[in-house]
Parts: sequence; structure tokens; C-alpha cells
Amino acid sequence: MVRADEASKPAYVVLDPNAPRPAVAEGQGVPEFRASPGVPKKSWGLPRIRSSITNGSETIELSNEAADVKIVVDRERHVRIASIRTDGGRELLSDASACLVVVDEKGAVLRDGAEFVVASWLPRQHSLYAEAEFRLSAPEALTWRVRLYRDKPYIEQQFNVPKDWRAAGRAVAQVLTTVHSLKPVMPKNTFGRGFSDGRPNVNGRQRFEYVAQSDHLCYDAEARVGLVAFVAGVGGEERVQTGRLAMLDHAVEALEAEPVGRFLLWPFAGPVENGFVRLRRFVGEEYSCQRGKDPFFSWNQFWLWQGGIQPASRDVVTAERLIDILPYVAAVGCEEFHLDMGWEAGPGDWRFDPKRFPEGFDPLRRLLRRYGMRYHTWMNDAASEHADIVSDLIEKTDLCKLFHDRTVDEKTIAAMRAVRQRYPDFETFVHHSTSRSACYWWGNIHFLSDINQIYFGEGEFWAWSNILPEKPEGDVNKRFFSRHSLRAGDLVTRSAAYQVNWAWPYRTIVPPHCGWAWFEDRSLDELASRMFTTIAARADYQWGEDPRMLRPEVLSFFMDWTAFFKAARPYLREYQHVLPVPDGIHPDGAAHMVDGRGFVVLCNPGSRKAEVSLKELLWEPELELDPTQPVKLSDWTKPLTPVRLQVVDLANPKGSIRMEPLSYRVIGVNIDVDATLDEVKRQRSKLHYPPAGTVK
Repeated sequence: MVRADEASKPAYVVLDPNAPRPAVAEGQGVPEFRASPGVPKKSWGLPRIRSSITNGSETIELSNEAADVKIVVDRERHVRIASIRTDGGRELLSDASACLVVVDEKGAVLRDGAEFVVASWLPRQHSLYAEAEFRLSAPEALTWRVRLYRDKPYIEQQFNVPKDWRAAGRAVAQVLTTVHSLKPVMPKNTFGRGFSDGRPNVNGRQRFEYVAQSDHLCYDAEARVGLVAFVAGVGGEERVQTGRLAMLDHAVEALEAEPVGRFLLWPFAGPVENGFVRLRRFVGEEYSCQRGKDPFFSWNQFWLWQGGIQPASRDVVTAERLIDILPYVAAVGCEEFHLDMGWEAGPGDWRFDPKRFPEGFDPLRRLLRRYGMRYHTWMNDAASEHADIVSDLIEKTDLCKLFHDRTVDEKTIAAMRAVRQRYPDFETFVHHSTSRSACYWWGNIHFLSDINQIYFGEGEFWAWSNILPEKPEGDVNKRFFSRHSLRAGDLVTRSAAYQVNWAWPYRTIVPPHCGWAWFEDRSLDELASRMFTTIAARADYQWGEDPRMLRPEVLSFFMDWTAFFKAARPYLREYQHVLPVPDGIHPDGAAHMVDGRGFVVLCNPGSRKAEVSLKELLWEPELELDPTQPVKLSDWTKPLTPVRLQVVDLANPKGSIRMEPLSYRVIGVNIDVDATLDEVKRQRSKLHYPPAGTVK
């Protein structure tokens, strides 16, 4: 601990938002190690608050079994955070830090918390939490609360500041001086070569590399301790540097009444995944608007009629063509119709084109109601941030979801909040918005903004697909997505899912959908790669095929896996990392687990046989399996004929899962095989193709 009255004035480091990110980020890959799995804790002990006075300085200490934080009020009544320790007593700060600083968007200090004076402070000891409330003079009055919980492993801070401190262009910030051994981290087996000319550096036929550094987490790989930071506000931002951890909450002009978000800190020990999992659980339980919502099978006409290398045409999208195809789409299990670009009369004219939709949306509305399909649509300009326009579409079309194909900002958020006052379950999703260069350079706007789903960097993924593999296949004048092997594109998607779920551990972030492949003349093995990748990556289960164009074996395969998707989707909305980052050579995978049960999708992209160690797989910290309980494995690679595998002693797992070249395995973990199979068969029995009264 550093005594605050002996510490120098804190040095504030707030990164320039306009500065480009380094070609190779500062973060370091973490050496992999496997500790024996442990049951997630649900209680962190009764938190306590104590105080003592030494040489005129008062030290206030809050502690439980997760953390210990010390705050010092010096002789001049200035207050600083003097110490943050893990449950094992490891110190994470190298110097005292002010509780608060107000900065402008260039990082200039407007209010210096080191100069604030404590007027009074109050301890609060409750059964579920302990809290210290500091009433400060800056000279304006403000309040700072620090709280530890019994059932939550984080330090929570709340600020009540003067209104003018929340003016546009300002941010409330806290900059902690961390020990130098705490460094930003990237995923295991990190890719570090970065970009050249806007494209990832390619190393070999099916391998690419790029940087995905966690903005929330710093870690000491030798001491195996770390610190996670998060600002739970629409304007929240975290930036980790060696020796500095900055948290900021930027003022949001269109949301003037928005309070300062909670500033949260998770000290932790053990594998780096421990900190990551705590943050992800917090977001999922307290903020994710996807909480409790299952994904749907949706169909998008863009992939079928407009996804070529030429500019997409509106003329091909007509009510007549949609009414013709939708019964066949419904027959293969579609639950949601996404009407993409082409319904509008013209750029910025958000009426149904009277020539292509002579009766408006009414005939389609009746058809969708007949088949029980949800409806969502596409907009790509500022009209989508007008609540009256969106509300009118809801009334006239039964719209349940809106796709903002544009960069969203706080105006969009304000509009969607206004829409939800009348339609509380209305959903939205967007493109590109995790990229600070494409949207705001601060990042928490997305999961806290009622945006239900975010596609990560989709335009970039399309471009990447063009350079993999080195020798594009097919006629370049034909379909845009025919120019590469599906396996190469699938590798891009799986690796993106791995890294994006690390960099932004929000349930809403997904890689771009892969629905363009089903109507093409591909082998079933290659199409299977797309299906398994879609399930592994937790990608949007959205397709664009015309069922009448599919070969019988492809159609049967698709409906079998659609039945599995519907039976397993309570698990498929989750994502846990397993195995190293996909590299196109070694096996990779992803898990979808809830309370110790679920599925793991394994992929062997290499040309040789491979094995996946059960110890490496089941001891993955993110799975949080109970080591006192046996693990029952089953093989769902053929979803209508699953196979029971061995029961594994998790304390000493032996054996491996063998994989053929270019193969996939779907492994059930503690799944009730009989009940799940009955549900898969029940879902499959609902799929009747061709639909009654039609001709295939």
C-alpha cells in the first residue's frame, strides 16, 4: 500500500481518441496452463468495512473473499485509492490514484480529483454489501460510493456529479496506476501480424492473422493475477496499458439525463479466463438485452437475389416473387423473414415501392401471419433514428426487429428507447459497430444501448473472403461468394468468433452470417462445413436458399440440422472458448454450455488426422465444470442418431476425441440423450417439404 499523503500527484493517461491503433497492439499472449477445474463460487463472504487513523491520515478498508480495497483520506482531507488486492493478498496498484478526474475529448484535465476535499464520509454495513460513501467538494458538491457485495466478486463505484460535468465533449474518468507486471492480453495463441493496406496479413493458403486485444483486462502471467475493468454506461470506455488502467464515461448529448455509469473492478487470481468469465457473466446477467432470448431461423432474400459482385438491384425484390418463395421457406422451418434492401421506393424513400409492391405490405403481412413468421427489415440511413417512422412500420407491417445497416450513435439509441416505451419487446441489430474507427472509439454504447445484435466487421469479412485461398475458384463474373472455398471463409468466421468474443464479451456480438452458400452447386461436405461453422461460431442462423434449388441430400441435411438447432438453441445462444485460436492447421472448437450442460463443436481443418485431448477440452476454465461430478459425453455429429460416449472422471480425464481430416464433431456434454433426441425428432417432424398444395 502507498500512503496517499506521501504519494505524488497522479499522472493521468487518457489515450487520444483520434490516434490510430498500433499495427501490433501492446497486449501479450498469455502462456497457457491448466489448473484443475473448480466449481464457480456463488458467495464471497460477508463484506466488512473498517477504518483506522495513523499520523492524521484515515484509512478505510473494504474487504471480502474476492477483493480488498483501501482508501486513504490524508491530513488535507484529499482522498485517493491506495490499494487493491486480490483474495490472495496480491497488490495490483503501484501508486495511489485519485477517485475521479474530468477530461475533455483530447484528454486535457478539467477537474482533478486529487484536489477534491472530503467533507464527510459514511460507512454502511448491510447483509448483502458494505459501502463507503464520500461526500466531496470540488468545490462543487459530488458523491462517490464504493461497495463490495456478498454475492458478487467485483468492486462497484458510483458517482453523482454536477450536471455541467456531463456536458458534451467531457468524460468522467478514473485512471489507476497498476503494477508494471500487469499487461494487456490477447487470446491464447494470439495472432499478432496485423493488417497491411486494410487486409490481414496472409500466412499460407488458409491462414490469416489479426489483433484482438481485450480492452478490459490486464494480467500478470507469472504471478497469475489480474484486474478487469468495466464502465457500465452507454458512454463507457476502458483502455489498458502497461502500468495504467483508464476507465471513462463519456457524456452522451442525446441522452442528457443519463447518469454516470457504474465503474466496476474485478481483481482475480488463477487462469486469465477467470477474469474474463466474471466480466462476461456480469454483462450477460445484468445488462444483455439478449438475456433469456433464443435465436430464430431467419431467411433473407438478399443472399439469393442480390448478393453478387455487381451493385445490388432493387428491381428483383417484388411482392410477387416473395409470396411465391416464402411457403417453401416456411416448409423447411423458417421462423423469421428478413426483408433486406429492395423494399423501399428509393434511397431515403422509406415507402414500399408502389410498382413492386402494388398493395403495399398487406399481402405479405397476411402470408407471414398464416405461417406464424416474425418479420424484420432493413434501413440504412438516418430515418432509422426517428421513432415515429419506426413506430409507423411496426403498426403497418407487424415489424418486430429493425436492422440498422449504418453506424449507430446516441440519437439512434434515444429513438429506439422511445419506440420501446410503446413496444417493449422491439429488437434492433446493426453492422460494423464494434469498430471504433467505424463508430465511436469508446465501446460500451452497444450492449447498453438496447441493440440486440451486432455483426462484427461484416464488410471487412467480405473483403477477406476474396483473398482466401490464394487461387480463387470459379468464374469471377458469377456469384461474389463463389470466389473462394467455403472452408476458407469458414475458418475466417470461426477465428473471428473466437477473437471477437474475447475482445467484446457481450452476448450480442456475433460474426457475420454465412447464408449465401446453400443455393450454390457445392459438395455436401463443403456445405456441411458452413453449417458446423455457423453453429460453432454462434453466427446468425440466417440463410438465403431457395429450397426448390437444393439437391435432395442437401435439403435433408439442412432440415436435420435445423431440427437440431431448434432443439439445442437454449445452449447455442452461449459461447465459450475451447482449444487455441483457429489457424487452419490444428483442431479448433467452440462450446455452448449452460450450467455444466451443452455442446462442443470441434473442427479439424487440416489435411491430417488429429486428436483432441479430453483433459485439454474439459479443463477449459470457461466451461466451469464441477470436478466432483462425472462428465457424460455423447456424439451428435449425426443429430438423428446420436451415440453415447464414455463417462469421464473430470479429476483425471483420460482419452481423446479422434478426428478425420477436414472433419467436424458435435459433442454433447452432460446432455440427456433420450430427451434431447425426442425433441430433435419432434422438430424434424414439423418440417414437411414440399409444402402442401405446391410442386417442388
